[in-house]
Amino acid sequence: MSGNLSLEKEADRLGEILQKYLRIGDVVTRCNKTQFLVMLPICRHESVKVVAQRIMNMFGRCTMANGISVRFDLAELLSVKLERL
Repeated sequence: MSGNLSLEKEADRLGEILQKYLRIGDVVTRCNKTQFLVMLPICRHESVKVVAQRIMNMFGRCTMANGISVRFDLAELLSVKLERL
C-alpha cells in the first residue's frame, strides 16, 4: 500500500474513533485528509488532556508499527458576546 493511501486510511480510522468515543455535543470536523478539529464544550483543560490521551492510546495501538503517529494541540476558545444589529 502506498504511503499516502495508508495515511489516509489511518486518518479515516481516527475519524471513526473520534465519532465513536466523544460525547454527544462534542464537535469533530475534518480539516483536510489527515487533520481533525475537535471541540469539547464545557470541558476543563485537564479533562481535555485525559480525553486526548485516551484517543491517542486507542488509535496508537495499531499505528505506531506503521510509522504513523498522532499529535494534539490544546487551545482554549474564549466565549464572545454577540450583539444584535
